[in-house]
Amino acid sequence: MIKIVQFLLLISSLLFPLKGMAVEVLGSAKVNNRFIEILDNKTWRYKSQVSDLSNCDELKLGTYFCNKGNWKVVPQSIEAEFQYQVDDRHYAFFIIESLGKNDGVTKEFMAEIAITNAAQGANTTEENVKQHFSKDISIDNKKFRTVAYTVKLGGISFTFLNNIYVSDTITTQAIVYGVGPSVTEKLNSLNEILLENFVVPN
Repeated sequence: MIKIVQFLLLISSLLFPLKGMAVEVLGSAKVNNRFIEILDNKTWRYKSQVSDLSNCDELKLGTYFCNKGNWKVVPQSIEAEFQYQVDDRHYAFFIIESLGKNDGVTKEFMAEIAITNAAQGANTTEENVKQHFSKDISIDNKKFRTVAYTVKLGGISFTFLNNIYVSDTITTQAIVYGVGPSVTEKLNSLNEILLENFVVPN
């Protein structure tokens, strides 16, 4: 994938000279079944699939979820304000708070809090929370920290993919989880759908 993107960027830099400081989209391509936009500053980003918010669920503080998969809305809990049921084994929810970088919040801090909260919810220690990975991903030019972890609740293993985004004034957690002790292909696929259809302000 990287070689294809580098080739496209090389071609675009030869055909389209830079036009000032504003970033412009030079073209788009499909790589690994995902659309990307090629920018005039020799970078690329995933292309947002959301262009019309009229059919999207308005969440809080300027955030939206475009529920294209018709996930079932389920009653809210104390922790999560917006929850969806994908099927009998998979769920998603959002936590949106009016704290951000201006208040000293960072993605790293929120990732630590996510593990602490998972441990408390499972009535165990942080050391007993199985952590699969923590990585940065970029969607629509916005950087998320994705933390994957597994805990046992009531004797059943649940695996979470928690996507944390921190702007100047808000912090969001977009979370998809499923029954089972590992990060599955299905869970990864649902996480992509979740993020591609989650709209957060800059």
